[in-house]
Amino acid sequence: MIHDYFSLYSKDQTFFLLRIHHKVDFSDEIAWAHCWNISKEDCLDEITKKIFDYLTSGFDIIQEWQRDQEGWHESIKHLGFEKEIIEMELLPAFIESSQNTFVKKIQSRFETNADRFLKLEIPTYVGSLYNSLVFKRTRCKKPRVASAVCYIKVGSVLSGDWAALEKNLDQYS
Repeated sequence: MIHDYFSLYSKDQTFFLLRIHHKVDFSDEIAWAHCWNISKEDCLDEITKKIFDYLTSGFDIIQEWQRDQEGWHESIKHLGFEKEIIEMELLPAFIESSQNTFVKKIQSRFETNADRFLKLEIPTYVGSLYNSLVFKRTRCKKPRVASAVCYIKVGSVLSGDWAALEKNLDQYS
């Protein structure tokens, strides 16, 4: 199974590391990575734009970006980076009204361009979706495998169509 996704990590809220992963079956490779220093004035907007462009244009967009960044392929754990957000937890963060700066900026871009992206589907961990729906006090069944991935329409989340999300989640319980 082929699956591409983004991940964003931070180090002491000073550096941000954005990576685009290319996962085939059990192999997870970094297809593109870039590190930003937060002291750069438009850093947050630049990162948000990259994430939004990737979400709306897909994996092929990285061919237009600067090629692979050297030195960022090693494990980030020993570099002191902490997870900010990964693609499979983005829509649940929208549902929970996350205060994460990047989540808010990406959600704002989707809301501004809602007519163009309502049918866009984003991969989401069913466990994260379940937790966010419980947060909204909906009645949904707990999934058997929390790490399973389902595809959720952005429009369902932006419009608050919890019934459609519950129906999608029921397939995994």
